[in-house]
Amino acid sequence: MDSLLSIYDVSAVRQRHVSSQRINEIVNAHTNHDSHSLVEVLLQLDKFPVDDIYVGFLRSENSAIVKNPNTVERIAKRLLDMPVEDVIKLCRQPKVDNRRMGELFHNWFTNLAYPKLEEDSFANLTEITDMQGKKHSILMLDGTRRDFRDFVNRELGCGLEKELDILVKVKGEYIIGEAKYFSGFGGHQNDQFEDALSFLLNVQGDAARIAVLDGVVWLDTKNKMCLKVRRLESIAMSALLLPRFLEEVQMSAAYRM
Repeated sequence: MDSLLSIYDVSAVRQRHVSSQRINEIVNAHTNHDSHSLVEVLLQLDKFPVDDIYVGFLRSENSAIVKNPNTVERIAKRLLDMPVEDVIKLCRQPKVDNRRMGELFHNWFTNLAYPKLEEDSFANLTEITDMQGKKHSILMLDGTRRDFRDFVNRELGCGLEKELDILVKVKGEYIIGEAKYFSGFGGHQNDQFEDALSFLLNVQGDAARIAVLDGVVWLDTKNKMCLKVRRLESIAMSALLLPRFLEEVQMSAAYRM
């Protein structure tokens, strides 16, 4: 756990950003008791200020606000009953830890000491030489998790729906990966584990797949997650071993050549 703090540093809590334009729109709609406009602008933010089971549907269907005025009015009433300052404060609430882990991993991963290339260079090069004359054959795409997914779908035919945590090119071979942190057993954690295995065992696309797993999954217990990960014939490891793994793949590829 102490070593993983360098990767999953949950102590750094950041509020969500809400632009000044959006704040003005929220204030105006709230002041004018404009239910439709208030809900409409809040749906565009990362965090809707109140929990309501109908919000997800309103986000998913553009015409839902117009077609469901009673639902919009009901949700808006909850918002209009509180001070607008509280509405904005709720919109800025930080992500809960289990929803930040992918972002924290990506920040750590993309700061590893490997060259980061734009898409064209990443697709076409297998090695680059830096200004000191040192050659590098472990290359990374300079982009977001969504950029990673879009690249491997378009160029490698991987058919991924979710954003991708790991994309690296070693001696011309692509490696993609899913990263998960498990804080406990059961429920959502089991679902996340099965999701990682589903990704790992899928063979679609021209890329090798790995799973980077951390937390209770490596404990020596009879829990089904712990048992399954030990029986895997595919590649799974802690994030702490990922740089070493990439270096070993590089050396192995060089030896084969």
